[in-house]
Order: sequence, then C-alpha cells, then structure tokens
Amino acid sequence: MDLLSGTGYDPVSGTGPCTPGRLDGVRIAADLKYDMEPASSAPNVVALLPGTDPVLKDEYIVVTAHLDHLGIRDGQIFNGADDNASGSAAVLEVAEAAAMAPVKRSIIFVLFTAEEEGLLGSMYFADNPPVPIENIVLSINLDMVGRNSRGWPESLLAMGSENRRPELLELISDVNSRVGADLDWRLSEGKDPYVHVQRSDLLAFIQKGIPAILITRGFMGPDYHRPSDDPETINYPKVLQAARLAYALAVEVGNAEVLYERD
Repeated sequence: MDLLSGTGYDPVSGTGPCTPGRLDGVRIAADLKYDMEPASSAPNVVALLPGTDPVLKDEYIVVTAHLDHLGIRDGQIFNGADDNASGSAAVLEVAEAAAMAPVKRSIIFVLFTAEEEGLLGSMYFADNPPVPIENIVLSINLDMVGRNSRGWPESLLAMGSENRRPELLELISDVNSRVGADLDWRLSEGKDPYVHVQRSDLLAFIQKGIPAILITRGFMGPDYHRPSDDPETINYPKVLQAARLAYALAVEVGNAEVLYERD
C-alpha cells in the first residue's frame, strides 16, 4: 500500500488511475496472509432407502443426477429443462418406485450440485461419502435424458465405465430386454468422440474404482447450454424410458445374490 500511496490507485477495489510499467532495479519481499470465506453454498440432496437383507443392506447402489444448470447469463435465464431437470425428475421417479418395493441392497439417491462448475458436487460426495466408499457397488447417473441428439435422434445411450465395462454392458442389455428402451450401442461398443462418461458425475465414482453407468440422450444436441433449453422442448416419453431403465438396473443389482468383485 505504501508503494501506491499518493497515486490515487486503490489495489483492493481496483479503482483509480493506474499506468502499468516496469520498475527496474526494484525488489520486493512480501508476506501475504488472508482468510477466505465461501461466497455461497450449494448442498447436494441425498436420500437413503435401506435394503431389506440383513447382510446385503450394507452394500449400496447410488442413483444420481445433477440439479444445477447455468443460471442467468447476459440477462437471459438458462432453465436447463433437459440439462438436467430431465435427469433430476427421472431420479425422483426412480426413488418413488423403489420406495414402494425396497430391494435387498440399500439405494442412495443423490441430486448433485455444481456439476456445471466442474463436477464439484459429485467429487465432494465421493470424497466425503455418508457410507464407506468401498461398500458402494454401482453408480447409475442420469444426465440429459429429455431431448434428441444428432446421430442417434430417437435413442438413448446407456454407457458403462471402463472398469467392468463388459459386465456392465451385458447387465444393461439383459435388463433392457425387459424394459424395451430404445438404446443406441455405437458409442458403448466403439469410440466415443464426445467422451460422455468422463464428462459426467460418474467420473467421481470411477476414480474411486466403482463401476458406473451413464444414461443420457447424448450431450451434443439442440439447445445444449442455451437459454432455449426449456420445458416445452422435452421429449417426455424419452424421460420415462430413462427412468424405467435406471429403476430396472437398480432392482436387478439390488437383488442380485452375487456381484462382480471390485477392482
């Protein structure tokens, strides 16, 4: 502050006249101390449905979606109907159905915050889990399940993580033979140029060695991250398909006597 006294420039507020320039022959030593307080907080929303089996109830399936979007930018409201109110609504439907007939394993339902800021909510959950992280056997994430996308306009994608991908794809296929969702397998069985799984909240669980499934319509499509992502554009039958598939997967794994071993 003493260096700038008399200049009229306030370095705290960044106001006042300032002419940048080089100070030759000047050396400065500084000891900087500061306190930080978060400007705001944004909690995850978590619910637990206990399992019915006295032993298997200590293992957990996590069914998730992110509840945040982009807020207001340049005076325009980004409602995020597809990204990701569609996935959040599907998780609520799965939770309601599962509560009517609990399975042997416990199910944790989570709506994550701050996904759009860098998966902050899911990373926090995985680093501070309400149950032992090693007891989570599967993560199922729903992200953008309410629109059509280029390349697979009428279909959903159901994609498995690298860890346990063959078993996960077999699980999805077997379960969907009963559910009947319109699934496109091209990005599951081949290369995914959009890197869907790694861009989703699944990444927080994958990094902990937990097998994970992503259900999505594909991240690239009309109105993606635009203020026009509004409720009237939603394909509601597609959301219903995604919710039914997620529910059936949770029930299948929730009642299975034997699961794969964690890596």
